[in-house]
Amino acid sequence: MAELCVARLLLSDRRVELEYEPLQATKKRSPDFLARFRLSTPCYIEVTRLRSVPSHGALDVVSQKLAAMLCDKCGQLQANQRNLLVVAAATPGYSLERIAATLRFLKQRADAKDEVFFVQRGVASAKLFLNQIDALSALLVVTVEHATLWPNPNARRPLSPAFATLLADWRL
Repeated sequence: MAELCVARLLLSDRRVELEYEPLQATKKRSPDFLARFRLSTPCYIEVTRLRSVPSHGALDVVSQKLAAMLCDKCGQLQANQRNLLVVAAATPGYSLERIAATLRFLKQRADAKDEVFFVQRGVASAKLFLNQIDALSALLVVTVEHATLWPNPNARRPLSPAFATLLADWRL
């Protein structure tokens, strides 16, 4: 359902061209969409919704959900491309500060080479996580009330400002 909402929102803007499961032939985990904004700025888009996760102590429940989702989805990001992760959330509480704090926490664990932490969350290694997360251009959390766009300051390929502006107005 979240994928359909995102497709509808993207296609409601005439400047966006959308392709569904563009890398399906690779038989690997890959993003849901490839969007071209103004026919020149390709961006891979993975859509997910947050689910409940077991508590691991160091983070509050909302941040734990974000951390688990980021670990799960980072393997679908495409190297050397723009990548947007869209998160459909039923509840509020996903502020820019919380997203940034969760990413800092994950990077600290990766910098400390906490292999067990990442393996428990489905990532082969801390080094792999660091490499993959820098492919994330931005994270967009969308609720019924508002959208929160967190541009990754370490992204290899950031979103274009015009595309980021388009996303900031989204609602579920």
